[in-house]
Amino acid sequence: MLAFSIIAVLVLILIFFVLKVQSLQKLVNSNKHLAKQNASKANSAFVNLSTTAKSLQQIFIERVESASSKGLISGKKYDVLILIVSSSAKIIFDNCEKGHSIEEGLNIALRDTELSMEDIKSFMQEQPNDVRISWVKNTADGFIKACDLMTSGLLAPRASSSASV
Repeated sequence: MLAFSIIAVLVLILIFFVLKVQSLQKLVNSNKHLAKQNASKANSAFVNLSTTAKSLQQIFIERVESASSKGLISGKKYDVLILIVSSSAKIIFDNCEKGHSIEEGLNIALRDTELSMEDIKSFMQEQPNDVRISWVKNTADGFIKACDLMTSGLLAPRASSSASV
């Protein structure tokens, strides 16, 4: 009789664990489905980010080239600004995807050029306060705002001649 009661208890425990495993399996399958959906959404977001960053980069480059063709910017300032804006899409994307800071992205962009980080820093010191404030955030949104302010300000007259690019 004792053996039957032990077997009955073990059978009940086995049934409990089978039911528990089945419910956990349903939960795992549900989480796998959610993970696939989230991965798809993240992939879509990165594609949209890449497209937007490339479009912004093209706008920034066109502004700089337009100012250069009108003789409003030249020399070292042109070289620094064109490096910044022509690398902007990769810098933004690396910041968002890989977690690189803007400074790290700029260092990567500087690898194949004769420019240095000191050239960029001295260029930024000549910029108006609103550009410098956005720049020092060292984030993608601050970088985008700084690039927008720098490039849109090329063709618009500024109140102070010392604030010009």
